[in-house]
Amino acid sequence: MKKVALAFMLFIVLIALSMVSSSTAVAQPKTVTFYTIVDTGFRSVAPGYYLTATCPVGMAVTGGGASIETKPGRALVTSRPNGSHQWIAAYEGPVSRLKVEAICVTLAIIS
Repeated sequence: MKKVALAFMLFIVLIALSMVSSSTAVAQPKTVTFYTIVDTGFRSVAPGYYLTATCPVGMAVTGGGASIETKPGRALVTSRPNGSHQWIAAYEGPVSRLKVEAICVTLAIIS
């Protein structure tokens, strides 16, 4: 389990570093200083409508996911970032409950 957690943190760091760009020709190294997972919990959402997990102010989204109630005839149609601070998801099928999670990080420049 510790290996999975370590691999997950390394994955977050690599994604965060690839998302950050610099306006100068020489990029400064950056590191993740804090992360949190924003979880909407299961909410009733009509098919085709989005449910959004939003990162706290000052944090950027590096990943996320979505779940729907496990009943026949339902399928996730999108689960993706929406800008740099949100993760959104939607499903198709009969009315159901949807849950969205966003992995949010704070980046700092290493001097």
